[in-house]
Amino acid sequence: MADWVVTLTFNDDGANIEMMDRWERELAALDASIARIPGEGIAVTVYAPEHLRLMDLTDKIVGEVCYVLQADPIGAEFLDEVAYARRAEAPSMPELMSAAEIADLLGVTRQRVHQLRNTNAFPAPLADLRGGAVWDAAAVRKFDSEWTRTPGRPRASVVGVMSGKMGPVKIRATSAGTRIQRSAKTGRLVARDSSRSRTS
Repeated sequence: MADWVVTLTFNDDGANIEMMDRWERELAALDASIARIPGEGIAVTVYAPEHLRLMDLTDKIVGEVCYVLQADPIGAEFLDEVAYARRAEAPSMPELMSAAEIADLLGVTRQRVHQLRNTNAFPAPLADLRGGAVWDAAAVRKFDSEWTRTPGRPRASVVGVMSGKMGPVKIRATSAGTRIQRSAKTGRLVARDSSRSRTS
């Protein structure tokens, strides 16, 4: 069995570097290291011999650290040295994916990936770099597992019917909208995409 590694977290009540250095000196017998973790608090990591049982660790080690810091912990973690080393060696950066890799995963083009990016369901990129955006691979895989694919282009809805020389003409709406106007050249009614110029 390996030695124990105990990490206790305390509220960061404005401890300065001198206080943290003093605590480390007072806990030198436990090989203590003290660090301020942004958003979490003060982390105190100490080592204890393997022969101590978990309950003994709580009484002896935690009690000694709390006595030196004059505070109660808000969190505690007890690991053996092997598990602690394994965690320290694990990558802390998530697996990243580019638009090209996402396109391969989803079986679509890179252009379609950028279209999907504008939907609410698609995960936001972790960063937009000069070479392009990068995404958390786990979030993209989750999207892939939940994505309901619909083949082809979305159907346009019929918004009206005009009569024409050859019979009724259906008017379909586009995503930008449709407007009907009389052509200045021919005098006929023409359906046009609203996003385009209004000049005939």
